[in-house]
Amino acid sequence: MEEALRVWIAAIESRYARDGEWIPWADAWILKLDEPPLWLLHVCVEQSSREALSVLYPGLAYSWKEWSDPLDWIRLRLGFYYLAHERDQSDLHALFVKVFEIAENCNTIEAEVSELLKLWREVGERPAFVPGYRSLAERVAEAFKPFSDLARLKWSRLHDELPQIQL
Repeated sequence: MEEALRVWIAAIESRYARDGEWIPWADAWILKLDEPPLWLLHVCVEQSSREALSVLYPGLAYSWKEWSDPLDWIRLRLGFYYLAHERDQSDLHALFVKVFEIAENCNTIEAEVSELLKLWREVGERPAFVPGYRSLAERVAEAFKPFSDLARLKWSRLHDELPQIQL
């Protein structure tokens, strides 16, 4: 359940998950579990992303000690922000601002985001396409691939592991 909590927070915070998308998932787990966690009971009635996050973040703080690799949390968040950008075709500059806001307090992820930093500089300095080179969008997708692959995997597992309820 703790991993699911982190996946939902990252997906909702990045706007990858749409308002209310977590409700059927939470309802299915509540019916399946003998003693569902308190955050699960509360989030199933929250319609907006803001309200859902206000319930989920305290649950994350409670279970943080169980997080095996804190870098995975950052990677997951970066991946969901990219997936939301890819789906919505949002502003590339805004994506990079958020990415570096997330990564700035973690020195150990600097090597992983160094290519993203180079690409961010290009957003302001060059056109999106230079003849003879791959487009900026292609290079950004490639640089985000490890993060977006992680987010896709976790999102898929979240939904693949949904309990089947017998009514």
